[in-house]
Amino acid sequence: MAPRLGEILYWMATWIAAIVALLGIAALARGGDRQGWISVASFLVTAGTIWLIGRALLIFSRDKTSQRSRNSPKPAAKVKCHDLVGSWESDMDDEQTRQRIGRARIEFYSDKMLGYVTFDGDKKQILKLTYDVHDDFIVTDQPSQPKVQKTRFELLGGKLKLFYGTQGPVCFKKVG
Repeated sequence: MAPRLGEILYWMATWIAAIVALLGIAALARGGDRQGWISVASFLVTAGTIWLIGRALLIFSRDKTSQRSRNSPKPAAKVKCHDLVGSWESDMDDEQTRQRIGRARIEFYSDKMLGYVTFDGDKKQILKLTYDVHDDFIVTDQPSQPKVQKTRFELLGGKLKLFYGTQGPVCFKKVG
């Protein structure tokens, strides 16, 4: 709403300024009486005020739009394998993640291999998988027991959300 209103006010002020310029020329042609110049000055103040409000709304909406795009998940279609490369640990501050998978780590490598590490007390289990990114899915396969699995995901800065089934996401934080 604000961008549209800002544009309307901006262009309204531009037209008012054009009309004021014509009135100024007419006042000057009539000999420049005091009443004519007061009218021109009041129109200029009005046009300037409307123009400033319009510009402020445009700038404000541009800032909000850019802030919103910085905080929005990266469209998965634009995510490439290299965006995932690195170490990701389960977000233990997220209740759902803590309950569903506990402490875990994913290591994405540039050669499209990944290690999925789960921790259970002193024990750790490591799964070695291959991965690729297709649209908004991470596609994994375990070479020792082939079975392709597709997991929908979102990537937002240093946060990776994996959607398993209908239960909602589990979250990982980038750590390296």
